[in-house]
Amino acid sequence: MDIDVLIGRKLRQLREHNNLTQEALGIELGVQAHTISRYEHGELHMKPEC
Repeated sequence: MDIDVLIGRKLRQLREHNNLTQEALGIELGVQAHTISRYEHGELHMKPEC
């Protein structure tokens, strides 16, 4: 399994555990909700500074 997919799954799990929407997490990270969605689906490689 691709590491980006595994990281995305963990990101979603942590986001949901903390009752955050993709939009709320995006605001905290300084990215758009669509970017969070792409991270969670393993479609986008997360930069180390995130």
